[in-house]
Amino acid sequence: MIQTVFLLALLGAPAGDPQKADLMSDDVGKATAAAQKLGAARRSDVLLEVIAMGAPPKVDAAILDALIVCKTDRALDTFLRYADNRNADLRKRALRGLAESSDKKAAARLLEALGDVDSGVRAEAARHVAKRHDKGADEQLLKLLKRGDAGAAQPLGSIANPEMVRRLSEMMGQVSDALLAQTLGETLKRGDVADPLRVEIVRTLAKVPGADSTTALVEYVASVKGDRPSKNEAQKVVDQRGGK
Repeated sequence: MIQTVFLLALLGAPAGDPQKADLMSDDVGKATAAAQKLGAARRSDVLLEVIAMGAPPKVDAAILDALIVCKTDRALDTFLRYADNRNADLRKRALRGLAESSDKKAAARLLEALGDVDSGVRAEAARHVAKRHDKGADEQLLKLLKRGDAGAAQPLGSIANPEMVRRLSEMMGQVSDALLAQTLGETLKRGDVADPLRVEIVRTLAKVPGADSTTALVEYVASVKGDRPSKNEAQKVVDQRGGK
């Protein structure tokens, strides 16, 4: 309580600004609720001021989320700082903030996070670099996939170009069957992939043993309306495997 009173005096949270006072409260529930309200009101100045002083992890998390809602470039340094926090959950939230920035430092830090010690943080970073199509993202995701990182499969599949698809097709035995199937299955779902390339993917999946490749083919067949060479090819494989 003494610490809260000191901070209130230091930062000058006046009685006329109850949300700021609540944000600095010892009551974590009240503080997190205040962060949400301040974020909705786009009051990034207050959020940045308070997080700079430090707060319990749950409050820091709420402030980071609120700063994302604010969509302000002023929060970049805060997100960069928290991307190095020892708390994995806070690192993930910081990465979400960095993902909204067009700054080169944000792009570089997201790619760096692909090497985080925590698998959840790596997966978070992988989703964002894929969505942003940051330069070099596909190669970095491929490295993760080769190391057996499950968090790289869906993101890499979502951005793999024809050349990458063919490289993946040549990696049977170098990458786990499950991850290879999940990656190619994700590419197979995309609307921007030409059918001849889909046929190649289906033929590769036909060579990949295990339930994941069968699942990818079954889901693809179910998702396609009408006749299509790749669908017919996939259906043949599913029938041969006894699938439906």
